[in-house]
Amino acid sequence: MHLHYFQVTMTTPGEENLDLEIEGETPREIYDAALQERKSKSNLKKREACEKAWLAVVKAVDAYLDKNDLHVDTGSRDAFSERRVNLGKLASKGNDAKRLSRLNGEASDYLHVAGFHEGKELDYIDVVFKETVQEILELTDAD
Repeated sequence: MHLHYFQVTMTTPGEENLDLEIEGETPREIYDAALQERKSKSNLKKREACEKAWLAVVKAVDAYLDKNDLHVDTGSRDAFSERRVNLGKLASKGNDAKRLSRLNGEASDYLHVAGFHEGKELDYIDVVFKETVQEILELTDAD
């Protein structure tokens, strides 16, 4: 399994940048590894798992958008809003894209923001982790 790293900033006071070790290449591989990590008793590991699951969502959504000739400059500061705008363009044309747009927002709110950046332990985060991400991977045909 391929390992790579990316740096993220946690916003909880007193915490600095964090290098996340990512297992896998595909959204499914990244998600499967994050799902195992989410079972940890360590709050830091649970937070990292949320961000890794969010990365799986981002990769799956970006691949879906690419298939529909809507590209996101993943290295830009505007990637988040580009992704949302492009999903909105597709959502106006079909039910799967509309559902994907809503699920993407839910994953962003609960995994990326509440679970990772804010470090909250909400019961609903586990629902999003297990059900929402799974549905996104299915809708996007992510491997």
